[in-house]
Amino acid sequence: MPTSRLLGLILLFLVAPSPVSGQTRNLSTCELVRVIDGDTIVCAPDTRVRLILIDAPERSQAPWGDRARARLERLLSRGGIRLETDVQTHDRFGRLLAYVRVRGENINVRMVADGFAVLATYPPNLRYVDAVRDAQRAARSGRRGLWAEGGFECTPADRRRGVC
Repeated sequence: MPTSRLLGLILLFLVAPSPVSGQTRNLSTCELVRVIDGDTIVCAPDTRVRLILIDAPERSQAPWGDRARARLERLLSRGGIRLETDVQTHDRFGRLLAYVRVRGENINVRMVADGFAVLATYPPNLRYVDAVRDAQRAARSGRRGLWAEGGFECTPADRRRGVC
């Protein structure tokens, strides 16, 4: 088993009722090592974490990828990072899938609300899909973040597919 996957499984979990669905949720702490891009971070010692339900511009989508990464860095710089998993805990690349919280705030939702990421659904991880969808509607209509600059004229998913 790869080290990062094993470390993700070893994370200490606290089981608590979910305020949204009544389901249990798994919470663990994260000591931030670095922010890879607007939707992926690394927690110590070497656990890659993919933020669930969001898709930020790729680093190759200059300048928007760099702006999304910088925004996530600023949000996480407040410290006290907690990770909340959903139904599926890892993706096909072995990354831990999580909602990232700082001082109780769902940073996944915040990235979309601030206009630095868009909604990306990958069932079964849909616990906060309504909150993210609402945040995207508000950010788009309010032309917040990258919506004001044309940063989502080519979505991150379309960029990966080579559409634009």
